[in-house]
Amino acid sequence: MLAQELLDIILSNLRGTSSIRECALVCRGWRRIARKYLLPPSEYLKIGHTGWSQFLELYDAPFSTLSFVSFKWLDIGIVHRRKLVDKFFTRNLSFQSQLTRLSINLVMIESLSPEALASLYRSFTSLKFLRLLVQGIDRCDLFSDLITIQSLETLSLRAPDPNRFENSLDFGSQKKHHPNLRKLVFEGYIPECIIRLFARNIVYDAGINSISVEALTPQFSALKELLEVAGDNLQELFVQTKDTFNNSRDANIQASWAQVMKLEYNPNLEKIHLDFVDNATIRRFMRGLISNPKIHLDLLTINLRDNEHTPYPSTPTWTLMDQGLYENFSQTPTHGLKSLLKVIFPLPPRYEIQGGDSEDDFEANEDLRYSFREAAQSRCASRLANASQNWEIMVDVRSV
Repeated sequence: MLAQELLDIILSNLRGTSSIRECALVCRGWRRIARKYLLPPSEYLKIGHTGWSQFLELYDAPFSTLSFVSFKWLDIGIVHRRKLVDKFFTRNLSFQSQLTRLSINLVMIESLSPEALASLYRSFTSLKFLRLLVQGIDRCDLFSDLITIQSLETLSLRAPDPNRFENSLDFGSQKKHHPNLRKLVFEGYIPECIIRLFARNIVYDAGINSISVEALTPQFSALKELLEVAGDNLQELFVQTKDTFNNSRDANIQASWAQVMKLEYNPNLEKIHLDFVDNATIRRFMRGLISNPKIHLDLLTINLRDNEHTPYPSTPTWTLMDQGLYENFSQTPTHGLKSLLKVIFPLPPRYEIQGGDSEDDFEANEDLRYSFREAAQSRCASRLANASQNWEIMVDVRSV
């Protein structure tokens, strides 16, 4: 009879194969070891509103194989019954300490019980990425306790509703150190006080190297504070704008945006992504960037917003057709090196066949996309001729 340790090593090489199922039928001793390897290694687990009860039943079943699977990424979707989520978090599940990514997409974090939150902060000891839906929060501890997850490297917060937040939360002046947190993502209507918390109440031992935010007017001062805290550690900035911001003609908003985009505290920025921006917003950004001679970008990505009110005519009209804007691009300091400028155009409806799933339709769509991309590339190269000494231009398209 082989030693259990040797048998475990041998059977581990049969993981996920038909042979491991046959080995599990040999005897009880073999079954106890073989059931750990009946399922192939799984990295990703997604549970929606219909899967919670079934998952826990399978997990608790006699001779359960599921309890031996080591998941690395858990994606929690829509759940209408809070007790199921509470039960999930308060359980001592075998893979909790091994998870590195956790996305809680449509479960409001403030609706969880104190016991479930305590388990989230205590049991997920290897978590590197955490994405949470937040809405209507009026408790400071929900955010300050997140810092106790010491392994965390990326934190993403999403608030879909602008009207349900308490914007006067007082987090005090106490600072907490975090050893690994280095990437912050703020999606939707994250209020100013939350961004200010991450600027004032946390000391980032590893340094913030990436910030992603949706540009909302009330966030300007808090965002500037956060950029100052990031300092010369910041390497990547992602900004997505809203139509209310793009369409603003308020002189104060324009001045504030240009002031933030001076990026005077971030000389080591390498990549900037501007998402769903219009001509005026790009101009404000460039006005700030030109004023900072210290920055040399490796990549500037401009994803142009859809222009739903101006239909595309037979001869394409381009959003980036402002001569003053191109003069700004030619003025940007590059220290003798070229930067990559990537412009992403929304694909006009006339360049896409709707409802066609056949191979011929797919090829036709690809041909149309290619022709539009080539036309856009030629047009940009022509209009940006004065900037060619500073920028290498690349054009891409996206479906609307």
